[in-house]
Amino acid sequence: MASLNAPVLDSGNWVVKPANTALHQSYTFYTRVVVGSTTNYFGPYELKVGCYNGMVTYTNAGGFSSTGTQRNVGDANLNVYTFAPPTSNVNYCTI
Repeated sequence: MASLNAPVLDSGNWVVKPANTALHQSYTFYTRVVVGSTTNYFGPYELKVGCYNGMVTYTNAGGFSSTGTQRNVGDANLNVYTFAPPTSNVNYCTI
């Protein structure tokens, strides 16, 4: 897989790292185990890096109206919808 580096043995554990750790993505991979003439595959495993697509949620508030309201410069901010910032379902993904 081009986007993941080859696994390396680190203190008795096999470690898989993305080729580019700055990318915010989810990688799915399998492991292949060969014993003699027998080959087995295990997985799928998922490696999540950063804030990838699928971890950020955008939702409209209950009071959102898609019909719109016309406003002119200087008008009062009555019945104006404020877009809420996106949220994430993991604590290390800050937006």
